[in-house]
This record gives sequence, structure tokens and C-alpha cells, in this order.
Amino acid sequence: MGSCFAQTIGSKMKNAKFDVLINPFGTIFHPINLAFLLDAVIFQDPLDPEGIVEREGLYSHYSFHSDLVAESPEALAELYQRQIQSTYLQLKSASHLILTLGTAWIYEHESFGQVANCHKQPQRLFDKKLTGLEEMKSAFSHVLHNISQVFPQLKIVLTVSPVRHIKDGVAENQLSKSLLRVLCAELEKSIYPISYFPAYEIMMDEL
Repeated sequence: MGSCFAQTIGSKMKNAKFDVLINPFGTIFHPINLAFLLDAVIFQDPLDPEGIVEREGLYSHYSFHSDLVAESPEALAELYQRQIQSTYLQLKSASHLILTLGTAWIYEHESFGQVANCHKQPQRLFDKKLTGLEEMKSAFSHVLHNISQVFPQLKIVLTVSPVRHIKDGVAENQLSKSLLRVLCAELEKSIYPISYFPAYEIMMDEL
């Protein structure tokens, strides 16, 4: 689960006949959005209607990617619940959960709060901010505790996506990736079974 890098690696694993579920809520770049969706899976949370967005007759939601889209709010809620259920069942039987972190930059909607996707809504509705290390660490520590209670067999692999977010700016992208790398290092120190795969470092320094 996570950034577009998760989609790429997951597809390769699927082609190699691994039993995988790839980005059930579409591409999710930010750790806090990932943590929110994992908690939603654990607790089987219903879809928050406040985050539903209509565009050109189709409905999507601020908490996930436009890969999940429907022709009515009710159909979107049903689709979301199916994804929640299938993800829960997959995690129940899985041995590993691989999370790829894409960016520490996040958009906040003026009324809904932090969003995973702006769905081409007017820019004036959002503020962009760089999330601090402690805020990301707190969100992830919370969900790691919940995962350990519900899916105790899961081993978690963290990685930072090597895909650059140049639209944020070259310096801003590097600052974001640095924060994500420190986040992974901090989470590795926790009591939970977490390891780090250096995809970012391999891409930047070896290839």
C-alpha cells in the first residue's frame, strides 16, 4: 500500500505469482492518509459522507484516490465497504504488509481536513503544508499498535518511494524524502516487527 512505487512493485510480485493485494484504495502518498485508511480497515469504519466529492456526474472521496469512483454516493459507500472487507481479509491471512511512503507534503481542505487526493477541486479550498516528524510518527505509532492487536502475524516493511515529486520543488522534495526516511528510522526502533527496504537509496546511489 502507498505511493505509485507500491503499484509498480506489487505488480511485479503479482506477476511472480505472489498472493498480493495492491493499493486497494488507489495511490496514497502521505503516511497520515495511509495510517487513516489502515485504521479504517481495522475498525471497519463506514465512509464519512462529508468527504464525498462530485465531479462530472461521478463521485469520489477525499480520503482515497479517484481509482475508487461511483455514479452515486450510495454506490461509492458500497464500493468502499467492499474494499475495506477485502483488505481486512487479505491482512488477516498475509505474512507481510509493505508500505511505501511518497511525500511528507499534505493538503488540508478548509472544512474536511487532511485529504489524500484533491480530486481537481478548486485550489482555494486547500492549504498545502509539510507535515512534521512527530505528527507522522504519532499517527503511525497509533496504527502500528492497532495492527499488532488485530493482525499479530504481520511483518511490516517500510520503504521511501524513489519517485521524485518535482512539482513540489527540487529542494522541497528532498526535504520531504528526508523526513520520510527519518520517520522510517524512528519506527524501526519501536517494539513492532518493522524492517526498512532501501529502495530510495538504491535508486539514488547505486543505479
